Amino acid sequence: MARQFDVKKAEPINTYVRIALVGAAGSGKTFSALRLATGIGGKIVLIDTENRRAAKYSTRFNFEQI
Repeated sequence: MARQFDVKKAEPINTYVRIALVGAAGSGKTFSALRLATGIGGKIVLIDTENRRAAKYSTRFNFEQI
């Protein structure tokens, strides 16, 4: 018996994006997070837990930092 699928036009839904970045120290998690956030769009606020180390990316990305 053959299966049939309903093909419909995709429509946007209102949802949140959940992304986890995992890696060793110095592997690029902060940089990758800023690239992803920039691509998604909107205001970016980064919670910096490494004594403002993320500020080195302030010339490449537009973000606020806590």
